[in-house]
Amino acid sequence: MRDAAHNILYSLANSNAMDERNFKMPGWVKGVIAADVIIVLLLGLWEVLTIRSYRKKNK
Repeated sequence: MRDAAHNILYSLANSNAMDERNFKMPGWVKGVIAADVIIVLLLGLWEVLTIRSYRKKNK
């Protein structure tokens, strides 16, 4: 079992799967990352506006 795992990991490490220079990210992955970033930014803005509104009401 150990030799089988070693052989599989050795062949993967020395194959093109580990070559980062020729790696191209699919378009849908870029879209998901962009959507995540936009959602996080909007949630941060919403939090800032909510805190400002709360502070104005309590003055």
